[in-house]
Amino acid sequence: MGRFILKRLLWMIPVVLGMTILIFSIMFVVPGDPAQIIAGDTATEAELNEIRDELGLNDPYIVQLGRYMYNVFLNFDFGESYSTGKSVTAELMTRLPRTLIIGFTSIIISIVIGIPLGIIAAVHRNGWGDRVSMIIALLGISMPQFWIGLLMVILFAVKLDWLPASGIDSWMSYIMPSVALSFGGLAGSQLAHIFGGAVAIETVFSVPGIGSYLVSAINKRDYPVIEGSVILLAIIFSLVMLLVDLAYGFVDPRIRARFAGGGKKKASKGRKAVET
Repeated sequence: MGRFILKRLLWMIPVVLGMTILIFSIMFVVPGDPAQIIAGDTATEAELNEIRDELGLNDPYIVQLGRYMYNVFLNFDFGESYSTGKSVTAELMTRLPRTLIIGFTSIIISIVIGIPLGIIAAVHRNGWGDRVSMIIALLGISMPQFWIGLLMVILFAVKLDWLPASGIDSWMSYIMPSVALSFGGLAGSQLAHIFGGAVAIETVFSVPGIGSYLVSAINKRDYPVIEGSVILLAIIFSLVMLLVDLAYGFVDPRIRARFAGGGKKKASKGRKAVET
């Protein structure tokens, strides 16, 4: 089992590195001048060149990529926002707990409701339980999470005035975003995809998390924020998938036997080689 855990941990390294290179490369080739975004439309060419030199934008692609990866993985520094000038790392760390609360709460809701529905469908195969579970699963797959969120705002915030429509003022502010985000999980979708759905949900409910931070940065073409947000979400996604795979390893004895068997076979071959 130790070999299985080590293998999954090592696989995270190329995944995160590949995602970092990909998102940096995309931001490098998209149209737009970061210096123009920072200085505004009234800046002169001399002022723009000064900003480019200060940010290292005139350096070759490979130099910029190497510098960025050095800052991210060795200094944990995602740079500064073009629009606000604030540290992207500090902003992400401030917003991360809100995204995690919504994400993990929605996972718990999906498990608590989804597993009983699956059991009911299996016990009452081709019966009423199976049909009800199938309808709920189809609705979960078919309806976009942001649309569910908007319906919940209209019903529970506007019509009934039970819950706050937006922002994070108390624990009650997490109820609708978490429930709306968990609805797709009732269909059996992968748990890690819930954090991807948080981008839309946080925008609908105006939650100051990583998702809304990313959407705002895209609208403003704030490249450091976009890169930092995507990389952090990729790391969270990888960690959740790692936990899921480890849970499979502990639950499924075939996985443990396969990796344990591999170690025994190698040891057996080593003994045979010594004997010959």
